[in-house]
Amino acid sequence: EVSSNETASFIKIISLLKDNRILLCFIGILCIVGLDVGMNTLTPKLLMERSGLAKEAATYGSSYYFAAWIIGTLFGIALLSKFSEKAFFKINMMSMVIMLGGLFFAKDQAVILTLLCFIAFASSSIFAVICTLAIKFRPAQTNEISGLMITGIAGGAIFPLLMGIVSETAGSHHGSILILLLCGVYLYFALLSWYLNNFCTGFFEKIKYLYLLLKC
Repeated sequence: EVSSNETASFIKIISLLKDNRILLCFIGILCIVGLDVGMNTLTPKLLMERSGLAKEAATYGSSYYFAAWIIGTLFGIALLSKFSEKAFFKINMMSMVIMLGGLFFAKDQAVILTLLCFIAFASSSIFAVICTLAIKFRPAQTNEISGLMITGIAGGAIFPLLMGIVSETAGSHHGSILILLLCGVYLYFALLSWYLNNFCTGFFEKIKYLYLLLKC
């Protein structure tokens, strides 16, 4: 009986993905968690490849990232009390995409660390913002939506794997940066565009139309 109840509860949670708004938020959670974990994985490798640092010295780059993430979280709490979620999300995502793009060209150690810190600062509170948006759509199902969003932590395992595959194919860590940049682009252009312009339905209709066009 317990097992049956658990199965029914799981199915109920997964069924929330039928709502395109919740689905977009869930993918956004996958992206932001994957980006955070991916950046922690990429930071030492990037410093070794670009700046010629030894492995022991390069690992300190992750400490810079984590410190900036903590500071961003604390500031995010204060900023969210003064600015709308819409403005906060837009500014942070725009900044993050620009900084990720900058990683393609950065070679100096100080520049790389600066970009990493800005990325950590900008991304630190986005998980909470996306969860809040999802709950606002269906406030009567707060517990189910919270559980669904938490399962998005699996993104932390998916994206580093993709980063490794693409980096090996490309022969450099540009491949990893590309995967992270795509995460940022999704968060800004897909999730934010829908949030600002009720883009959700049109987004999925365009994907479906493109699929049918390619199939023909």
